[in-house]
Amino acid sequence: MQIQYYGDFCFKIVTKPEGRATDGIVIVTDPLAKGAGLRSPQGEPDVVFLSHNAEDYDVKGEKTAVLDMPGEFAARGITAAGFNSFTQADMTKAAFNTIFIFDSEGMQL
Repeated sequence: MQIQYYGDFCFKIVTKPEGRATDGIVIVTDPLAKGAGLRSPQGEPDVVFLSHNAEDYDVKGEKTAVLDMPGEFAARGITAAGFNSFTQADMTKAAFNTIFIFDSEGMQL
């Protein structure tokens, strides 16, 4: 498994789920917003996890599975679960997020 950090909440994870011969899958968490001053991972990810609502995420690919809400998912050879999370953004405004967990290569991330 390879994990690269791109800034903010954006990670690129390349993993080989069980049952797959040699094909790795690319997972991107919270791609960087357009105009953020940082670059999102290049290429087309297989799975994108979006933990919070933002309309300006740079999500690429027609075949990309975008997971952006609580629930149980199976996509591109991985299983994931999303859980509601509540944060206090400031004293007057509340924000809801989704925390994702997935298993791959004997680890839970």
